Amino acid sequence: MIQFAQANCKSYACERAFYAGRVIVLGGFDPIPPGTAPGWILTVTSVNQNVWILAVITDDVGHCYHVRQLDRIPWTNWAGSLRAMPNRHSIRDGDIPLQANNACLNAIQGT
Repeated sequence: MIQFAQANCKSYACERAFYAGRVIVLGGFDPIPPGTAPGWILTVTSVNQNVWILAVITDDVGHCYHVRQLDRIPWTNWAGSLRAMPNRHSIRDGDIPLQANNACLNAIQGT
């Protein structure tokens, strides 16, 4: 998924940040606005601290993927969980499930 996002991002600077910066998979989101399809969101941070929020989105049937740059993270739609065993999270849970779960709860509560 990370290689697909890198190969299909629209910015050369973002593509370069995949190599020299930091990539964090935030996990699965269902749906990813403004559409109704699910997918995964990741952040790419360059060495200069530029941040891209990228979504790898499935089509409604699930046969095709595309990458979209987002303005914000729709935390209320995070589809991960903390139920997995410690250090055994899935791609749906993301790289930082505890922080993502807290962000999701805060977004739901409106804070």
